[in-house]
Amino acid sequence: MNKKKDHTSQDNVRRMKSPNSWNLAVIVTVIGGIVIIFNSQINDVLRSNYSIRKQEEYTELHFENHTNLPETVEVGKINNFSFTIGNSEHQKMEYGYSVYAETGGDLNVIDYSIVDLDQGENIIISKDFVLSRNVRTKIVVEIKNINQSISFWMEPEDL
Repeated sequence: MNKKKDHTSQDNVRRMKSPNSWNLAVIVTVIGGIVIIFNSQINDVLRSNYSIRKQEEYTELHFENHTNLPETVEVGKINNFSFTIGNSEHQKMEYGYSVYAETGGDLNVIDYSIVDLDQGENIIISKDFVLSRNVRTKIVVEIKNINQSISFWMEPEDL
């Protein structure tokens, strides 16, 4: 009987020393939980850092009423157009612009100026000009400090 008790005691000792399926399940569950928790936190960090796009920085430059720009050169006639400069650079900006007529190889300055715009601000600038030659002419608005320009063509008047 003594031997039987010893044998049973040794079985219990063996069971304690070697992990059985229940102990293994607990270990796997704990490790799995840790992985899930850290994975969730890592995903949250990645989402917050990479899925929020950096806001774009740009300057808007376009003609107002672009379908009504002057199309035909009429010598001596006052022509008019307007353009917009909009600041989306996320900082105050100074824009140096020039407006000129390009005829063949000649450049005739219509206007040049500097405007200061706060973030989110825009300005509409209206320009009057008179052409003295009845030739195909390109009207250009250029903002030099950001290397951006827009233009339109005027065709000679049929005489």
